[in-house]
Amino acid sequence: MIKKLIYFFTFVNLFLSLNLLNYQEKDIKSNVIHISIEDSSIAPTLYKIPPYRLISIEEKLNLQGFDFDPYDITKPSNLTKAELSKYLSIYCKYWVGLEDFLLSKDKEINLIFLLSVARTETGAGQFTRGNYNCFNIRQENSYAFVDYNSYEASIEDFIHLILKGYIAEDGTWYEEPWYDHNGNYHTSTSIHTIGLHYADEVWAPYVENIGYEIQYFTENVKGD
Repeated sequence: MIKKLIYFFTFVNLFLSLNLLNYQEKDIKSNVIHISIEDSSIAPTLYKIPPYRLISIEEKLNLQGFDFDPYDITKPSNLTKAELSKYLSIYCKYWVGLEDFLLSKDKEINLIFLLSVARTETGAGQFTRGNYNCFNIRQENSYAFVDYNSYEASIEDFIHLILKGYIAEDGTWYEEPWYDHNGNYHTSTSIHTIGLHYADEVWAPYVENIGYEIQYFTENVKGD
């Protein structure tokens, strides 16, 4: 019995060690740390920040193609200042007051996508490692988290990373168009294409669902 327990715990330790090595190797390649449910002690908090819930297929069909397109995160969300302010005041309180700045970035990268990633990574500034680092970005060829002097600087750096590193054809993590197992066509502007290098397999569907959640929320506060 004792021998069996020793073998069991040896196997568990080996398994965890291999997983950690693979996770760290992924971080080195991307120069960005991305919290997964399995690997982070604070992930359960981040991945359950309200009002997270699964959006139904019917809701996705009704919302897709309007302000949030997971296949092209360069399309503007066209959120209004009132809608954005309402959302920030409830779910991204550290970004309250940045409405004009954020809306000015919507023409560069979809604002709903931006909010989704920030919510997923740090609760939009609630849990940061690195001053004002809302996206867990690390320094080049280093494990150290980048320190910023403002949330605006963190947001600017993230947008530059995505547009130049993932979407541009000469980007380090650019991917040619591809089809997933469901037959969906993805270009470099797709959340799922970005997620191939940006994080683990949990990241892209989670960010996508948060995006639909935000869209659902804003659809229901229009006119308030």
